[in-house]
Amino acid sequence: MNEKYKQDRRTGKFVPTGAPVMAEKPIAVRLPVEIDAQVRAMPSSERSEWLRKAIAAQLEREQQQDLSA
Repeated sequence: MNEKYKQDRRTGKFVPTGAPVMAEKPIAVRLPVEIDAQVRAMPSSERSEWLRKAIAAQLEREQQQDLSA
């Protein structure tokens, strides 16, 4: 097996080495129509990663604001 992947003990699926462990349950949110259309217009192969990065960036901004307050 390629050393770039390892098998997740919980799911049995192969994931890239160094990939974060994903939560067992997904989070679902409803979006305003305009935002939903923009997000759904992204290629589905890129959408989840983009959403993860967007959420992480917002959490980081909020943490920085809390530290500076």
